[in-house]
Amino acid sequence: MPNIPYGQAPPGGDVGIVSDVLANDSDKSLTVPAGEFWEIQAIGVNYTSQTTAGNRRLALSISDGTNVFFLTCMGATQAVTLVYDYTWAPQLANMATVVNLTLTAGLPVMVLPPGYIIRVWDIAAIAPTLDDMLVYISRKVYK
Repeated sequence: MPNIPYGQAPPGGDVGIVSDVLANDSDKSLTVPAGEFWEIQAIGVNYTSQTTAGNRRLALSISDGTNVFFLTCMGATQAVTLVYDYTWAPQLANMATVVNLTLTAGLPVMVLPPGYIIRVWDIAAIAPTLDDMLVYISRKVYK
């Protein structure tokens, strides 16, 4: 990976989507594979809350496995038996209220090196093995 100014990506790169769509889990982590660098374009989550009482609040962190470099929480909570769509992306507003079952939040422009971990989870851990979280990451890959 060439030495580039902060916030800028090198030329080239292939755009693609990685996902974790296994059901019954409210805590997901995706790791940048060896030999790749990811410029995150957007992180989308489809979250289905089951009947367990309590308000869910989604959080996003980016770490090297030891140190957390970015941490944010969505501005509103999700109650029981609802399906919300969440999106983190550069230049999106941090929504404090839900609009049409959707919430958005900003994400800094960054290129993640191999081994970095993107984690999305319900910080309240209301129904960690019952709720369904589908995570999609649009990223540009540099090798």
